[in-house]
Amino acid sequence: MKVHAAGASIEGEKVAVATRKFVPFPPRFEEKLQRTLYCFKLNIHGEAEVVEELCPCVAVIDATSQLKQGDAVSGTTLWVMSGKPVKFALQNLTAGHKGQAGTARAFAYARIDAPLRQVTQMLPKL
Repeated sequence: MKVHAAGASIEGEKVAVATRKFVPFPPRFEEKLQRTLYCFKLNIHGEAEVVEELCPCVAVIDATSQLKQGDAVSGTTLWVMSGKPVKFALQNLTAGHKGQAGTARAFAYARIDAPLRQVTQMLPKL
C-alpha cells in the first residue's frame, strides 16, 4: 500500500528508492540498532518501497512503520537511513525528467518529511 501522509514511514531489509534530487548526509550511529547508518534525503518527489521484509517483522525505529513487502511511501521530501551506502544510477523516469534510483540494503528506514503538493493542497485551511 502506498502512503502519502506526512510522518508515514516504512522499514525493511531492502528498500528500493527513486528521486530526482539526492542529498547525502554524514553517517550517524543509531543507538537502537547499535550500528552506523548512512543518511540521505530524497528531494523533488522521492519514493521508497519495501523490496524485502525485516526478519522478524517488527518495527525497529518507528512503531507505526509499515513493514510488509510492497508497502511504499511517496512525497516531496523523504528522509532515508540505510545500513550500507546506496549506489544511485541515473535513469529516464519520465519523458521529460531523469531521476536517480537505487536499493538501500542491510536495513533501511524511510519517512515522509514533506508530503506531495497535491496532498497538501487538499487539506482544509485552518
